[in-house]
Amino acid sequence: MCMRQWNGFFGCTKCHIRDIRFFFNERSSVHVYPYSPNVDLRDNNEIPGFAAQALRNRQYDADVYGVKALSRLYFMLPNMILCTTVDSMQCMDLRE
Repeated sequence: MCMRQWNGFFGCTKCHIRDIRFFFNERSSVHVYPYSPNVDLRDNNEIPGFAAQALRNRQYDADVYGVKALSRLYFMLPNMILCTTVDSMQCMDLRE
C-alpha cells in the first residue's frame, strides 16, 4: 500500500494513532507518536476503502488515515498489515 509513512500524520502501518508534530524552528520539525495503552489497530479490509477515498479526493498528495493508494504488492500478499514491520521510531527505548 502507498502510505504517508513517518513524515506525516497516521504514519504507522499497524494502527490508526495520530502523531503530533513538534516544531523546533520554522525549518525543522519532528513527528512524535504518543503512548496509548489502547490502540485502534488497522484492518486489512479497510485499506481499499481508504485508498479509493484518497484517490477520489485527489488533491496534492492526498491521503486517508495515511493511505494514499493501493500498490501491486497489496494484491500479492495475504494480509498487507501483517506483512509490514513496526518502525523503530515507534518503539520505546527502556534502557537506563
